[in-house]
Amino acid sequence: MNRKRMMIIGAILLIVGGTAAYGIWQVERPGGLVWQDGFKYKRLGEISQSDFSSQLPADSTTIKNLMITVRNEDVTITKGTRFRVATTKFGSKGSDKALSVTFKDGSLSIEENRDHESPVFFGINNFTHKIHIEIPEDSHLASIEVKNKNGDLNVNHLKQLDSLLASSDNGDVTLENIMAKFVRVSSQNGDLAVKHVNLDSVSAKNQNGDISFKSSKILNRGGISNENGDIDLEKTEIPDFYAVTIFGDKEIKRRQVGKEISRETAKLRVLNRNGDIEID
Repeated sequence: MNRKRMMIIGAILLIVGGTAAYGIWQVERPGGLVWQDGFKYKRLGEISQSDFSSQLPADSTTIKNLMITVRNEDVTITKGTRFRVATTKFGSKGSDKALSVTFKDGSLSIEENRDHESPVFFGINNFTHKIHIEIPEDSHLASIEVKNKNGDLNVNHLKQLDSLLASSDNGDVTLENIMAKFVRVSSQNGDLAVKHVNLDSVSAKNQNGDISFKSSKILNRGGISNENGDIDLEKTEIPDFYAVTIFGDKEIKRRQVGKEISRETAKLRVLNRNGDIEID
């Protein structure tokens, strides 16, 4: 079979497959393509919500460390009137068994059960499964660590944190209205957004996506680095810094609390490979 004929057959199959998928979507919606050992069409079904708060210690002040490990969920951590862990699932049965929640020696661990792992939806609709965690505003936590594989992370309105570690392989990470001594935030394929955050020190790393700090404070030291994307520090107070990009533009628009100095003596290093650096 010559190359031209193969291309024609491939184009016909693409058109037929696309038309069939659209027809199924019209009849079966809401739903979408999911990855479960291959692409499959899955009807959305009913939305199920589960509350795991009964699995938390009776005295929530004994929780000093929070560890979250998930694969296909959007995770939100925010303030609340009490400690609370809840999930929202789309078309999933047994959502009350979706998470494993354990507490030992002051550490609360939340993990996604592999037997109830959520499928990844593809399409124009947002059917991402969600985990929602609320922490009392007066709680003082030594550490929060969140690891996600395919999903967004949003941590906001927490004022008493020693350490916050937040990472997602394939998703955006957003920190907003946070006060912490140390923050390490990272992503491989997604944007990092930090807004109204007050930090003693920071480590922010990305591979494919933008990094932005807005109306924030980095008081002591840290590092911000990117491989493929821009770095933007807008109205953010920083210490003496060193900034360089290999393939991109660097623009320092206003005087900062710190001044630009050598790499060896800088308290904050801003490094980029393929992207711009803007400090405004």
